[in-house]
Amino acid sequence: MAQRSRDTLKTYFEEGDKPTQSQFEDLVDSMALKTEVDSQDAKLAQLSQEWQDIKDAEFNVSLNPHVEKIDMGTTSAATIEPDKFYVFGAVATLAIGLAPQADSKYAAQYLFQFTCPADAPTSLSVPMDLLWNEVPTFKAGKTYQISILERFALATAWQQPSEE
Repeated sequence: MAQRSRDTLKTYFEEGDKPTQSQFEDLVDSMALKTEVDSQDAKLAQLSQEWQDIKDAEFNVSLNPHVEKIDMGTTSAATIEPDKFYVFGAVATLAIGLAPQADSKYAAQYLFQFTCPADAPTSLSVPMDLLWNEVPTFKAGKTYQISILERFALATAWQQPSEE
């Protein structure tokens, strides 16, 4: 039949009531059976262990220690190459593409920085298949660095120091 709330189920069994077959079916359908709970607990424990294994794993990733810095000024679109640090100025919009890693002995590491204009956040466009640790929300007047390792992305922000 259907799953019902506890409050609804309680009304079926008040003093003097005679629950119908349909109401008993609702009661059964609404109960979490112990085997279902045990199965869910086992799945949760397995996922927790898999996550811990991932966190504890030793990754054999080599990053290129020779990262070149490239000043992009106020360019609003670029395909960036791995192992280079692209610095964009204050841009209202920024479209980033990722060139493939040419040197297979290194992981694909992309780095770029941009500043949001003082009056509005930057609208950033990046490849859709990036996995963010947390999807960033950009704020006016802040500078952001984006680090991408393979397809895993991380954004960090700080307030631009005032010029006096």
